[in-house]
Amino acid sequence: MIYTLLFFVLGFVISVFTTPWVIRLSQRGIGLDFAHESRKKQEVPVPRLGGMPLMLAVSVGLLIIFALRPQNATNWFPVLLGSLMMYGLGLWDDLQPLGAKKKLAGQIITALLVYNLGLNIEKFSYPGSTGSIDLGEWSMPVTVFWLIAVPNIVNLIDGFDGLAGGLGLCMSVTLGIVGLHNDQVPVACYAFTLAGALLGFLVFNFPPAKIYLGDGGAYLIGFTIAALSLTSSNKGSVAKVLFVTMIALGVPILDTTFAMLRRGLRGYPLFHADDEHFHHRLQKSWLLEDAHPFLASTASVSCSACSGSVFCGAREAHCRSALACSVSSPCSRRAISTS
Repeated sequence: MIYTLLFFVLGFVISVFTTPWVIRLSQRGIGLDFAHESRKKQEVPVPRLGGMPLMLAVSVGLLIIFALRPQNATNWFPVLLGSLMMYGLGLWDDLQPLGAKKKLAGQIITALLVYNLGLNIEKFSYPGSTGSIDLGEWSMPVTVFWLIAVPNIVNLIDGFDGLAGGLGLCMSVTLGIVGLHNDQVPVACYAFTLAGALLGFLVFNFPPAKIYLGDGGAYLIGFTIAALSLTSSNKGSVAKVLFVTMIALGVPILDTTFAMLRRGLRGYPLFHADDEHFHHRLQKSWLLEDAHPFLASTASVSCSACSGSVFCGAREAHCRSALACSVSSPCSRRAISTS
């Protein structure tokens, strides 16, 4: 437990000290987000390179894990490589828009590469079952879909200050606790490194945000969550961990599903940005301005607590209590741009 706390502090310190430097770098005209669309509410250009301090923090954390557990370096290398590639793809789009097709192609290439390096889903079942389903030839498409879907879900849900970062914090703490429950200390350390880095980033992402995640940050968070859920499954609990992750991502998964259906029925490109996401609708409703982000964050926290209950089981109430108490998500007030 003490190791996970140290990794959490490490992630926080790296993020909170490097984010101001990234903000100053962007003020030179690099990676700025301009309010050129009606759904973007900021009054001045805001940096969108928030993934940079996160990438630095998780890379340092993973290199330390390599040093402490060199025998596990082969298992962790696909996670590091995939994180770098997915972040690099998003950063490229932050600096120079690539278009949806090119980004999707890059994501598929990244997912296929890490799949061939050993990060995959081979079997699936659900908590409480005695057997499992061998995916066989479906292993590759299911793994690729999972590694692509979660980063895009996080990116699409990034609709106002602190939302995607809060979701990532919520999920990383959840997976960290699952790792501790499975006696997988490296998984827990890596998850809590990301959690600490996100907490440090959120210091500058509270409304009014001084910096945004951008596509690079959102893709990095999403890929890390997806990869950690598979890494946490290496001891035979793949089904349970995936089930936990899907429940904890319940709100953004539903929001993304409805967004795709909405755009498809209207004849718009599936990745066409709009202002009709769950958080946008709450903002436009009768709810108080301060209430809509609180409800969205509370829903994500509730899903994570529920997922922890599914994983830990009724006989381990203390684990559920720790999950409910540990997970938190920031409350924000102003809508900002979606990537």
